Amino acid sequence: MNPTLRITSRCHFFALWVCLLLLLAFGIGNTRAESFSGAFESANKLYAEGQYEPAINTYSNLVAKGEVSTALYFNLGNACMKDGRLGLAVVYYQRAADLSPRDPDIRANLQLARSRACQGNPPKNSVLRSWTSWFSLNEWSALASLAWWGWLGLLVAIETRPQWKPRMAKPQRLLMVLVLVTLSGLGLRLYFTLAIHSAMIIVKEVPVKYGPLEESRVFYSLQDGAEVIALERQDQWIQIADNQRRTGWVRSDQVMTVISPTPVLPVK
Repeated sequence: MNPTLRITSRCHFFALWVCLLLLLAFGIGNTRAESFSGAFESANKLYAEGQYEPAINTYSNLVAKGEVSTALYFNLGNACMKDGRLGLAVVYYQRAADLSPRDPDIRANLQLARSRACQGNPPKNSVLRSWTSWFSLNEWSALASLAWWGWLGLLVAIETRPQWKPRMAKPQRLLMVLVLVTLSGLGLRLYFTLAIHSAMIIVKEVPVKYGPLEESRVFYSLQDGAEVIALERQDQWIQIADNQRRTGWVRSDQVMTVISPTPVLPVK
């Protein structure tokens, strides 16, 4: 057999397999998109009919399948708010805000849910946290990357054309400041998002106990929508700290971290 013909045949065979795989991937993607769209519209219809609990269950199933969408989180927050589940409403509004931080409707509903949960007196975010929340994590990453490469590009241009150095002194300083600001914003956004496990109480009333045992004595109690920090996980218990810096233990099904459907804490 002619070697050239053999190679050509193999190339055609390989190209055919690539095309089939691409078609399969495209078909799976379309099927998943159609499945999401159908379930999402079904949940929206239930919400419009005032069937908030079934709507919450349908939206939540989509979240459990790994779907991530501003509209999904926002609508789920609305359904939870209507159903009186303020803690869950705050969680999902916050997730929507993390994706679309400057959306006025999301910010307004998040503020309203926090205010209702805390009887009109929600804890205030720090200035730094409010500043970094103006951009999403992806946006901070993009801004820091643009500033960094812009600054490096200017340095290379100055090295290539030394005669530009006097004229480029001010832009160089401005870009350096921009790099520092954006990198600081990115670092703080990562810290507030990943290092501090902000969480919400998601049931009507929770007894906070001294230890991670059912027989442990009750230290104090928290209501639905109370904002806490998740500190540690031990089996099915989460150690939390409230805004008065009191620590105690609650069951893991009574609290939800804002960044993930389940507390992302190591089991000890």
